[in-house]
Amino acid sequence: MGVVYRAEDPRLHRLVALKLLPGEDASDPAAVERLHREACAASALSHPNICVVHDFGTDKDRTFIVMELLEGRTLKDVIASRSLSIDDVVNLTQQIGDALEAAHASHIIHRDIKPGNIFVTSRQRVKILDFGLAKPLMASEAELTGSCQTLGTIAYMSPEQARGETLDGRSDIFSFGAVLYEMLTGRLAFAAQTPAMVLDAVLRRDPEPPSSLDSRVPLRLDEIVAKALAKNRDRRYGSAAELLADVGALTTRGAATTGSAKTGPTKSITTSRTAAGRKADASGVKAIHSLAVLPFVNQAKDAGPEADYLSDGLTESIINSLSQLPGLRVVPRSTVFRYKGTSIDPAAAAAEMKARAVVIGRVLVRDQRLIVMVELVDVKKQAQLWGEQYNRPLAELLEVQEAMATDISRSLKLKLSGEDQKKLVKRDTLNATAYHSYLKGRFHWNKRSVEGLLRATDHFQAAIDQDPEYALAYTGLADTFNLVGYYSIRPPTEAYPRAKAAAQRALEIDDSIAEAHASLGYARLFFDRDWAEAEREFVEAIRLKPTYASAHQWLGWVLMATGRHQGMVESMRHAQELDPLSLIINAHLGYALSIVGRADEALRQLAATVALDPGFALTHQHLGSAHWWHQHTDRAIEEFETAVRLSSNSLSLGLLGHATAAAGRTDRAREVLEILGAAAKERFISPMEFALVRAGLGEIDAVFAALDQALDARISDLVRVHLLPWPDAVRDDDRFAALLRRVGLPGTSKPAP
Repeated sequence: MGVVYRAEDPRLHRLVALKLLPGEDASDPAAVERLHREACAASALSHPNICVVHDFGTDKDRTFIVMELLEGRTLKDVIASRSLSIDDVVNLTQQIGDALEAAHASHIIHRDIKPGNIFVTSRQRVKILDFGLAKPLMASEAELTGSCQTLGTIAYMSPEQARGETLDGRSDIFSFGAVLYEMLTGRLAFAAQTPAMVLDAVLRRDPEPPSSLDSRVPLRLDEIVAKALAKNRDRRYGSAAELLADVGALTTRGAATTGSAKTGPTKSITTSRTAAGRKADASGVKAIHSLAVLPFVNQAKDAGPEADYLSDGLTESIINSLSQLPGLRVVPRSTVFRYKGTSIDPAAAAAEMKARAVVIGRVLVRDQRLIVMVELVDVKKQAQLWGEQYNRPLAELLEVQEAMATDISRSLKLKLSGEDQKKLVKRDTLNATAYHSYLKGRFHWNKRSVEGLLRATDHFQAAIDQDPEYALAYTGLADTFNLVGYYSIRPPTEAYPRAKAAAQRALEIDDSIAEAHASLGYARLFFDRDWAEAEREFVEAIRLKPTYASAHQWLGWVLMATGRHQGMVESMRHAQELDPLSLIINAHLGYALSIVGRADEALRQLAATVALDPGFALTHQHLGSAHWWHQHTDRAIEEFETAVRLSSNSLSLGLLGHATAAAGRTDRAREVLEILGAAAKERFISPMEFALVRAGLGEIDAVFAALDQALDARISDLVRVHLLPWPDAVRDDDRFAALLRRVGLPGTSKPAP
């Protein structure tokens, strides 16, 4: 925009900088106007981080500005020298932000914030230069230029500036974010081979997080940069002051004090404990007894959701390792994973989960190297207790997990016995490939979909093939076949024997795995209907791992089957206290309350579960049952319809057909029968579904024919067949009493009123 000379002011005897338009622009009215605008904008701003303008004038047809003379170099040159530490970046960021806040307060937008327009003096003082493109707030590009021309430097301009839209101070915030990104990484946030490709990146693509390029960048700076560079300005920082507040919180917590991390490419670092973490180790912090491990973020955005198996798996592994420690309450997986993919503040999440500290992590795989950035934050004191960067070969995933669990427990200041420490470093496999297969299996198992369970089976089996002594892989396989059998995805006679065999093999390898005992108990309960053995396995699982919520939940089913209904409610309640946001546990607690006749309390519990996630089909099924027992026929049918719509299999079709038939809507009941019949030609369908519809239609012989088929198929829901809404014509039939005896259930049980 001009040529700058060192000059002397003879009147005041001072050295100044003299900026003139270059020869070809000297007579261009638009160029003269820009220079005049620069002089007016800068002279209107009195701020230590904005270059001072002393005068503006014309001499011999040459327009000029007289400015303060600065000794130093541009930020562009500073970045190129790779001499910035994280502390330096934070210091410069605060100064740039202060200057922008002052400009915006005076209703001036710079519109060309970039490293070349930011000067760093020899005393490390920032000076923003070149207000030649500055304009009043909320004036459009067309108003300023009189054309569709968009001015500025493409790699730093905001999306709205690139589109020629009306601008406000958030446009400078975007440019500021691009500058901050470059200070942290030594790279352009939006780099490409041609201007058109750069523009496309500005408009459509997000840059990689800075910490993925420089391992010593704090995770919080990733978040600050991402928010500054949000494409939608409504999601961006509303002001420079807001951005500076977040940066200031970094220095308060000490998270920015990471030593002399250079910008640009750096050598791989195995681990790099932050100064804040070291300081916490030495300061005698009291032990922390409640912890939430928030879902680690997969930073490989271009790898697709399947790559989440690694970040999810590491999160779950750390939860499982730490939950073994006495005196530490670790928020369960099902609760913390409700925050996956959300932008909730960690402190707010911790408050909701009643956790004193949170673990925050990011995972990236690049060139067969695993990069994990993790920090432990005391949310009460807003202090980072520990931070670590792991950069290891991907094959060392197990070592990384072990190191993380150990470092976190040490930073929590827990007093651990030698046995406790052994649990933390216990490895269930030494085969890294098998471990990856196991994590993929758990990733798909946790989806709880038909496709997910079938894919989980393949991954767990692959882990077993890679390491035949891998007990957790057998446990995972057992868990998968248990659900495949329970939801009749495959015939129970096919699924449950494989579940039992896998669980038994896991226990042969390691009988201290609580989950394996629970998996075996599950098959004993729903397939063998061996109440005593099922109860023994669940009790053993609870002894080994008292915080294992699912074991308490499944024990409740044994108590239900054996008529100990009050104990069932207590067991379900305990499970819910251990895992308060688990959808299935909350739904089963509501169902248990219905069984004991506490209908109003059941309706409240199930309504609260729907509020947690309206898309969970099983809650609507149990809510429909509660309304049915409460004689709210229309509400019951509505909930059954919702459950059917949300379910990926035949869940609730039988109850829907039963309810509609009993309510006189036989056309809908017949339609349900047709749906079940068509589905049965394609896959296994539980005969119990047919029995319920036939019961509603009053076809008693057909009911018992279907129930006989259910007995032969060993359908899981036989454990609660005495609690299903059979009409008196079924219950009073001698065949029903015989059925209960064959199942091993109390012969006098009836559903709650």
